[in-house]
Amino acid sequence: MRLNDLHGKRVAILGAGREGRAAWRAIRACHPSLPLTFVDERQPAPDERIDADSATSTIVGPLADAPLTSFDVLIRSPGISPYRPELRDIVSAGAGGRGVRMTTPTSIFFGELSRSDARVVCITGTKGKSTTSTLLHRILLGAGVRAALRGNIGAPMLDEPGAEDDKVDVYVLEMSSAQIGDLDTPGGLPPGTVGVLLNLFPAHLDYHGDVEAYYADKVRLFELISDGTRLVCAQQEEAVVRTRAHDVVRFACEDGIHVRDGWFMDGAEEMFHVEPLALRGAHNLVNCCAALAAAKALGVDPRAGEAALRAFEPLAHRLQVVARTGEDVRSSVVFVNDSISTTPQAAAAALRAYADAPVALLVGGKDVGVVWDELIGAVLERGHPCSLVTLADNGPAIADLVRVEAARRGCELPEIVHATEFESGIEAAYGLVCEVGGVVLLSPGAPSQPVFRDFMERGDRFAGAARGIAGCEREGGVRCGR
Repeated sequence: MRLNDLHGKRVAILGAGREGRAAWRAIRACHPSLPLTFVDERQPAPDERIDADSATSTIVGPLADAPLTSFDVLIRSPGISPYRPELRDIVSAGAGGRGVRMTTPTSIFFGELSRSDARVVCITGTKGKSTTSTLLHRILLGAGVRAALRGNIGAPMLDEPGAEDDKVDVYVLEMSSAQIGDLDTPGGLPPGTVGVLLNLFPAHLDYHGDVEAYYADKVRLFELISDGTRLVCAQQEEAVVRTRAHDVVRFACEDGIHVRDGWFMDGAEEMFHVEPLALRGAHNLVNCCAALAAAKALGVDPRAGEAALRAFEPLAHRLQVVARTGEDVRSSVVFVNDSISTTPQAAAAALRAYADAPVALLVGGKDVGVVWDELIGAVLERGHPCSLVTLADNGPAIADLVRVEAARRGCELPEIVHATEFESGIEAAYGLVCEVGGVVLLSPGAPSQPVFRDFMERGDRFAGAARGIAGCEREGGVRCGR
């Protein structure tokens, strides 16, 4: 579907968040007087309000109560699950030619892109998408490629569609499962598309219903590529197994771009040294390899990525140093915001990134029924101490799992403190490492709701509290506060 196809249609935008508001602006640019309706289950937050016009109306309330079948087209924002019964019924009816057509901002983006010669890189995976997408975008810019970054990071999919078409050589798209699962692109993705699958871990099960549906929506990216390149991380078994039916190019392995003995390698050829990089952790080295491999698939020499990798600082809420209590790395306390960590595997990767220091780990959030074995193993197998500060609501349950596993292994139980309030938990974590120096690490391994609106609010609250404890006024600042 393209924007011109909406002419004369009764259109509702499901969700008034970032993507929904961008869709509204795009439609308005093409159809200034077309009646439009926002349908949202909650009142928009102050930063989500839009200066609507007289042809725009809003329905607030349960989706099941909204008159969805009175519209010709529903534009579903990614935050609203297509697996909800009220939407599945509409899609089923529409398949028989009797109902409403449902589309998405991403589908409309690709419809508009059909007029352009720009190439597309679609990057997905459970974790690492934002870092990899941003890295690739900067590598391409540094190599003189006219690149635009869109999706979950960068501009929304429908931000001024078509306005950049004659100025963009490559669109770098960070794509979630919610943007891939029902992507409607007849004939598949554009010729020359590069698809990147970083990893697959159980996540967003409340959105998809079960892990099989979640994985299927992710892997569908490769199914939509008929003329292009499919890149998959060779170190991630689930991703390798799920993509065996496809012709893939592997990275993070000896016959692809990988890291060996402190070098970034392209097969057997040394490219440049790993150090110094501001990005920490083995998982971030994999993200770097993914970005370099995608650049190579686009015809860009991966060696040209060295400057971009050297200059790259962690993105907000992703192993981001937000404060420290002094200059001496051996005695000061560093506060690290990894609020994006919403799976146990992500928290385990963050903990391993700080294997060289004592850590007080803030862990816990919304219970979504995932397995915690990998994180528990990372806690108990460390050479340096790791204390736990457990947060609502599943923190105490995680602590119980740690106690049981420590007893089973016969190993020393880490110090565990339960925090009834978020800020008091940060204070407690600081108290656990302030005498020896180390890291206060917010890497919860779980979603933030309902305590916080999203991981960004959680991370911002952590950063503010950390700066207060450290006595520094700016992000990442250094001043001994106490």
